[in-house]
Amino acid sequence: MMLNIFIYKIPKKLPAGMEAVVSRLKKTKSKMQCLRLAYDLLVERFRGEKFYFLRKPSELFVTDLEKIWNTRTVINCTTANYLLRCLLIKSGKFSDKDIKSRWTLIWGISIHQYVKVDVDGKIIDVDLWGHSNKIPFGEYAGF
Repeated sequence: MMLNIFIYKIPKKLPAGMEAVVSRLKKTKSKMQCLRLAYDLLVERFRGEKFYFLRKPSELFVTDLEKIWNTRTVINCTTANYLLRCLLIKSGKFSDKDIKSRWTLIWGISIHQYVKVDVDGKIIDVDLWGHSNKIPFGEYAGF
């Protein structure tokens, strides 16, 4: 199914910069604090751009975390969600079943991925790409 091609396996080893972030996440006191810190750190480092996937379609399939972490500032929604998934699972506070990828339409023509994260039974919408487009934490782009 096409929509599952953007769910990548979590590698055993992360780039050093990501490992440093994971160390910080492990020190958080709650799942919500961990999620919020991961979100804040990722949106500070990366941003989404409208129609970026059309300018650089091959970027949709980049899974080399070293390359993504060390050389990119603009990333696709799928890449942003992959980074978040890696950080949250490696923190030890979340499992793969806590993070569900979802799809929506933007402007009625562009498919967009965001995630739903289970935080102690409360489902939180997370859209890292959307942050650059004025979508706040807890909401997702779909207009």
